[in-house]
Amino acid sequence: MHKFCRLIGNEWKKQFRKKACWVMLILLAVLAVGYSLLIALESTFSVDYWYAYSEEEYRWQIEENERFVDEVDENGDPTEFALACRLNIEYYQYLLDHEMFFNDWRTDLVYEMFYSAKANGDTARFEQLKAIVENEDITAYFNDMKAGYERDYANDPEALAILIWKPEYCIANGVYPSSDKDWRYEKVNTVANDRYVVLMKERQKAAGEKYDEEALEAARNRAAIAMYQLENDIAVNPADSLQTSILTGEAGDSGFWNAFACSKDLISVIGLFVIVIAGSIVSNEFSQGTIKFLLINPVKRWKILMSKYATVMIIGVLMLAILFVFSFVSALIFGGASEALLPAIEAEGGVVHTYSPYLSVLGGYLLSAVEVVVMATLAFAISALVRSSAPAIGISLFAYLGGTLLVTMLQAFGFDWARYLLFANLDFSAIVNGSSMFAHQSIVAAVVIVVLHMVVFLLSAWDAFVRREV
Repeated sequence: MHKFCRLIGNEWKKQFRKKACWVMLILLAVLAVGYSLLIALESTFSVDYWYAYSEEEYRWQIEENERFVDEVDENGDPTEFALACRLNIEYYQYLLDHEMFFNDWRTDLVYEMFYSAKANGDTARFEQLKAIVENEDITAYFNDMKAGYERDYANDPEALAILIWKPEYCIANGVYPSSDKDWRYEKVNTVANDRYVVLMKERQKAAGEKYDEEALEAARNRAAIAMYQLENDIAVNPADSLQTSILTGEAGDSGFWNAFACSKDLISVIGLFVIVIAGSIVSNEFSQGTIKFLLINPVKRWKILMSKYATVMIIGVLMLAILFVFSFVSALIFGGASEALLPAIEAEGGVVHTYSPYLSVLGGYLLSAVEVVVMATLAFAISALVRSSAPAIGISLFAYLGGTLLVTMLQAFGFDWARYLLFANLDFSAIVNGSSMFAHQSIVAAVVIVVLHMVVFLLSAWDAFVRREV
């Protein structure tokens, strides 16, 4: 064992004498930092864009409506369309004058002021709403909301109890009616809306009508999670960010966890780097003429081969560690450290449970690393077989980048047997989550297929290196 460790140490020194190895590690660290920064900036810019867009939209609407305000009928009176345009101009100008842009709680009241109260000549209602808007009277706003629910749902006590809970909770707890300024408002809305959905679907179920069981379960769980956050003063749920990927556009509310969880996208870059190392670690001994000096040592050939393979795997683990650490630190800097200790919250059957999001991120790393290990083993085997780094790296990179595409094409053409190909079984994350390309794909079957291929690759490398003459 001591000799084997010394062999690994020698291989380790060989790799780190190469500038290319250091370039890969430094580039990986830079990518980890840059990727986290990109996620943080993307979130910030999206909010700024919507604020700018709203003001521009208002001005454009005013200009468009001004084109028709002087339109008259045959009697010289303004047409109904002209009157509607004048009302539109007044509405948008009011929003501009009071700087009510994206996600301002007062915009709904202003809409009712002009298009309900004023359009119908209800002066008292117009003045009531105007007072709430211009005084920014939040309590009056929620009381008005409560009165509206009591009026509209007077004949449905169950629905009324669910809906008036929202304004009553907001008044009692001082919730500001904007999710931009008070995270609790969004959660209160979620609780009320989803509880109402649950009530309606349970009524459908009781009446024997067709209903969506998955939608019922999802609404029940969303309401439970949101209520748990309100009760425990947890602003964001890391679980919403654990599937974050800038490649798919998915994101949660947590800047830290968005930035940290998205780092798993860069594991594919590690795959490229490890394939280059694995594809050259054996073949370089032949191309540089050092293989004979290596084999004259009183060490069995298979130990030399395995020491090289172990070195490749250790470097791969080192790269994963660098990605994990640099992504974590970058997420703290760019995403906010206050969210780093929050638990991930999920619910099943309306019952909430929490878990460590770090374990989930680490699990995602390990599942994503399976493909890297398999492709690195393939490159290692080819390197030992052909004793040339170019075909070993080239074939492995082609398989790494094109294997999934090939399986996708076969699946699209209805070739169900493609589920047994290696590349259809490398995405362990998708198989575990039930989102793989093939229905009812088993993680046990995937593990068996991957292990069999790994055994074949390693036996091929062993046969080529141990039994063949140099």
